[in-house]
Amino acid sequence: TRTGDGWRVDGPEAAEFVLVGDEGMAVLTGSGVAAIGKAPDSAPASHAAALAAAARDIENLLPLRPDCPVVASPWRELTVGDSPVVAVARGADGRVAAADAAGNVVLFDATGAQLGSARFESEVLALHFVGEDLMVGEDRGAFTRLAADGSQRWQIVIPYVPMPWDYWTEYRSRVREITSADITGDGEPEILVANSDRRVYAFAGDGEELWKTPVEWGVFTAMTAGRFRDAFALFGGTSRPSIHGRCIVFGAEGQHVAYLSRPDLVSWSIPSQFKDMRLTDLDGDGVPEVINAVDTNCRQLVVYREDGSVLWDADLAGAAQALAVAPAGAEGEGAVVYCGSASGYVAAFEGAGGERRWSCYLGEPTALLAFTDDGGLAAATPSGTIFLLSADGRLQGRVELGGNASAFVRPGDQRAGDRLLLGTEDGRVVTDS
Repeated sequence: TRTGDGWRVDGPEAAEFVLVGDEGMAVLTGSGVAAIGKAPDSAPASHAAALAAAARDIENLLPLRPDCPVVASPWRELTVGDSPVVAVARGADGRVAAADAAGNVVLFDATGAQLGSARFESEVLALHFVGEDLMVGEDRGAFTRLAADGSQRWQIVIPYVPMPWDYWTEYRSRVREITSADITGDGEPEILVANSDRRVYAFAGDGEELWKTPVEWGVFTAMTAGRFRDAFALFGGTSRPSIHGRCIVFGAEGQHVAYLSRPDLVSWSIPSQFKDMRLTDLDGDGVPEVINAVDTNCRQLVVYREDGSVLWDADLAGAAQALAVAPAGAEGEGAVVYCGSASGYVAAFEGAGGERRWSCYLGEPTALLAFTDDGGLAAATPSGTIFLLSADGRLQGRVELGGNASAFVRPGDQRAGDRLLLGTEDGRVVTDS
């Protein structure tokens, strides 16, 4: 705790005080005062005097969670069932899909009306719309294509085939993420799957396997389909398990194309993991930058140029967990990158150079950032609180969902557009559509 003269450190038995000056520091404990160099002139004479001073200062401390008014939710709520929602996705046409812990998948149209439903054998981990259809990935490795009404078109099960260094897997096949893109140039989207066996798979629209490729080292996360050096590319990183915090780029045939990384993000003694990413042109040169949110020791927000060099990076005082990006405006407004962290902060940065515009302390980790209709920002947390921030970073209010949030739209390209979509433990879906 910050005090008027330094810091108070509360341990299991008693408080200690650390006071720092220009020529040294002092540590005050119940057994005496230890000085390193010259103790600051402002240091209390004793531990008892420091306790008394700290008691006077405590009324000036900021709250652990800032106080702000509770406001009514401006978003639509849909009901899936009574079980916790475990996965959500939105289609390009505004349709929403949600899965619950009981294995139910429900599809809603853009107005919130139910279109269809299906039941699955195991927990659903991944959802992704492909045209009119919905792809569903399960905990048992099953991978299913549903029609718009929820009827099944086809299903395959990806078997678990161990490979060397399988401790970077989950020791079984689980469909963790799904995306789609036209990787063959035939005008039809292929389907890309990140599996917990630390492989990425590509399938044709009819379920035929096109290729699979291993991931070094961990399970591919925050999949984002885009372009890299004038060719198709699949971007992402690794998490759960993971050791490095670098961005991995694969090509249209599953070949490894590039690693984007700082030196400290590839360390066998300092584990890092990937949390979120975006592709956006931040500096106006017509080429998208690669924006990464990483759980690592420092400078957790990293922006790479296409040549792999770091355009800028920034510290969030904890794991960077969620991104939102406002692209450059038609009237000369520069792009802005927003990032929420595990430390309770949300911060905004100039896209071109990384200058920090503002930071706002929420007191809770942020799991999802979304833009609001008034130009502000919504920061959703696992506790079910959604904080509302103005465009200039002022905390204006909060929405209480009345229970924990249990699912967020997945990191990576499913968050493109930065819209609100999450599920709750009591079976609801909250969406801004």
